[in-house]
Amino acid sequence: MVEPVILKLSGKALNAKDELDALFQALKGRPALIVHGGGVEVDELLHKLGIESRRIDGLRVTTKEELFYISAVLAGACSRGLQAKAVAAGLNALSIITTDYHFLKTARLDPKYGEVGTAAPDDGSEVRALIERGYTPIMASLGIMADGSLLNINADDAAVAAATALKGSLVFLSDVKGVLNDGALLPELTEGKAQELIANGVISGGMTVKVNQAFAAARALHRPIYIGSIFDPDVIKFVETGAAFGTRIVPAGL
Repeated sequence: MVEPVILKLSGKALNAKDELDALFQALKGRPALIVHGGGVEVDELLHKLGIESRRIDGLRVTTKEELFYISAVLAGACSRGLQAKAVAAGLNALSIITTDYHFLKTARLDPKYGEVGTAAPDDGSEVRALIERGYTPIMASLGIMADGSLLNINADDAAVAAATALKGSLVFLSDVKGVLNDGALLPELTEGKAQELIANGVISGGMTVKVNQAFAAARALHRPIYIGSIFDPDVIKFVETGAAFGTRIVPAGL
């Protein structure tokens, strides 16, 4: 099988109708797996319900009450909405969560985060077989533990584990054109420079999590990872040819 591309879509990228359509068109005939978040949609629903969202170290703290609503948004509205758009574009798309087909495994994070888990590769053979048969899996960042516990998983973490399991290329897509320094795009970022920018507060919040996860993936895959925008037309070139765009995350030794 041709090397698959793993595309992680942030919540802010999910409503980019025209851009998603162009992306899905470019994925026709291209082995791929899509991982999505839904933070914007989750925040909107929780706000309407009068529930205050909390984050620690850029990760959403999830109570059991919140998990009910989060799972409905991620595995329901977001995942099925993306699937519908992908099918309309001609893709043979199906919705899964991280632990379906024993693809990834999850473990509970520190209790301070609540019902939140991490993701790691388990057995990628069945998902790889689906991709080889022409399916495009759309994966929501939820997982089920062996005891039946449902956990919320950071979508960046899930994307890294998926790319590792499939040994594919990985790109994080949001509405931000890449890692910025005083508003200017950094076309390439080494780990040493990244930690310097994090220490100085230039990289903060959710981008800190994203950058750290990107370097974790880059080290595990021994290859660069890209962070870019769904609104950047060069993302289509990346899908079609692997051409660089956004910020190229470079692990040590490359």
